[in-house]
Amino acid sequence: MGAQQPRAQGLQWFLSESTWEERQVQERRLRLLLEEPSTAPNEQGVLVIDEHGDRKRGHKTAHIGKQYLANLGKLDTGVVSVTSLWADERIYYPLDFEPYTPADYFAQGKQDPQFRTKLKIAVELVRRAVQAKIALRAVVADAFYGEDRGFKQGLRDLKVGYVLALKPSHAWWHPQEEIGSFQEAAQEAGWRSAEQAGRWVKVTRTFRDGSKQDCPRDAQRAASKQAKRNSIPL
Repeated sequence: MGAQQPRAQGLQWFLSESTWEERQVQERRLRLLLEEPSTAPNEQGVLVIDEHGDRKRGHKTAHIGKQYLANLGKLDTGVVSVTSLWADERIYYPLDFEPYTPADYFAQGKQDPQFRTKLKIAVELVRRAVQAKIALRAVVADAFYGEDRGFKQGLRDLKVGYVLALKPSHAWWHPQEEIGSFQEAAQEAGWRSAEQAGRWVKVTRTFRDGSKQDCPRDAQRAASKQAKRNSIPL
């Protein structure tokens, strides 16, 4: 509805018709953020990798295609961009982004040398942050990235710490006497149910809008060996 308002239409015209170079504007914006003490990144912050999808119609918009739009939670026609955002307990702001181009734009599809997956784009965004000397403690991302070995290897190659989500069904190769799944880690910690959580501790998260969410946390004794193998110490 608001997109049809005169102010929104004027902004759209400005963005689509202006002759400025997007990368130059981005570089200037980041330079101002990095130079200002109140917004300069510090080693306690994190680099958040995620993706954003915008529903679009027609065929004239660049990078458009029928694809999964994560913020809508379904397949639809639109444009998807992989994004990086810097955040600490005080502030957060976007750092960079890169549109994802669907495979059907390329002559050889996914086999085309120019085709890049969202995961490869994500590693490139982290590389840009490292090259720009953005201070950060770790890269954080959801299970789409956490389940991919190539993405994790890319972070290791960049010598960047990370905290990545994993699906509840996630398992790993391991010696018979060691823990190989989250279920085994929970059992080792004494978890039986939400009422009998063993060494699992309920943590209440408070968000910026004041809402709260309870989530379990383990003392990590059970899974510490595997965690050290699969991540770079923070």
